[in-house]
Amino acid sequence: MPPDHYPWSKKYGFVQYLYGVTWQVGLGDLKQSGQKITPCLLFVNQNFGKAESTLLHYLDIFPESGIDEIQKYEAGEAAPEGFIKNARFHLSGEKFMIMDGPGEHHFNFDEAVSFIVSCRNQKETDYYRAVLSKGRAPESQACGWLRDKYGLSWQVVPEAVYDILSKTEGPKRDAVLRAIVQMKKIDIDKLEDASRSS
Repeated sequence: MPPDHYPWSKKYGFVQYLYGVTWQVGLGDLKQSGQKITPCLLFVNQNFGKAESTLLHYLDIFPESGIDEIQKYEAGEAAPEGFIKNARFHLSGEKFMIMDGPGEHHFNFDEAVSFIVSCRNQKETDYYRAVLSKGRAPESQACGWLRDKYGLSWQVVPEAVYDILSKTEGPKRDAVLRAIVQMKKIDIDKLEDASRSS
């Protein structure tokens, strides 16, 4: 959509920048969106019509989450009545947007874009990995990566990873990195063991 005047903004454009990254740039009240840059999830193809169920699914997983605003298509519009035209929500205080995208699209979610979940301990790491991957067959992705049942990629990473890496160097740091790339789920104890290896 070229930069122009639209009903929702005096100046708005949906553009593709370098390397195929797409951006929605609009003139508006920052207080309404809550942050300068907000990730927006566009549900198309096999995911078309699943924006609302995804939104509710994520709200169940993350604490301190909720819907800030939701607009749905009405009868006679571009998408079936009740599909999400635009919704703003927050997960653990972080702002997101979500939409059902009617029409033909030549893309889907893939690992090119992922969200990192920073976890305080192993229990929290195990929880987020289990609930986010629920409904999908086990995958071979390492380093804490996973794809949820909608195809969206996540990295579930305990904060201890950064602490261990900051305290190691040379061969010990290399040992920790080798251990990480072999792990589907990050195991803090095994990383601690690797950091003490010679």
